[in-house]
Amino acid sequence: MRNLAVARNGRVYFFARGGSVTDNPLFERYGKTVEDGTVLFREDEPGETMYIIQSGAVRIVKTINGRDHVLARLEKGDFFGEMAIVSRTARTATAVAEGTTEILSFDRAGFEGMIAKNTKIAMRVIDTLCRRLQRANQQMQDLAEQSPGTPGKGE
Repeated sequence: MRNLAVARNGRVYFFARGGSVTDNPLFERYGKTVEDGTVLFREDEPGETMYIIQSGAVRIVKTINGRDHVLARLEKGDFFGEMAIVSRTARTATAVAEGTTEILSFDRAGFEGMIAKNTKIAMRVIDTLCRRLQRANQQMQDLAEQSPGTPGKGE
């Protein structure tokens, strides 16, 4: 996994040596190209793979009361799907490609190997998990404060 690195903006990038990303041996082993609208995984499915976006974008969607809510739009250098691998639980949302998207995909063993060999990537994963948890906690607090009859601040 020597060809993966964390940039100053915190995104995980794959370094291709000349040519396109798809010509690199790492992409040949772990990469794939998906078309617009491809569902990479669905909410409540077992989580066995995590992804790093090489080009294109992915929309993360959660269904609440029968309606889809976009939680995030991820781009080149972003990763997703790691929560289910780390926690060994089902997917908490659905991931859908926006446009033609090139991704690297890693199973649990590949993910563990990647973070064992590159502490910067391991720290990036931890940082991202913490930020996502903080964002979820804030959303829960916001929802609680909006709900009638729910004790909030100052009550």
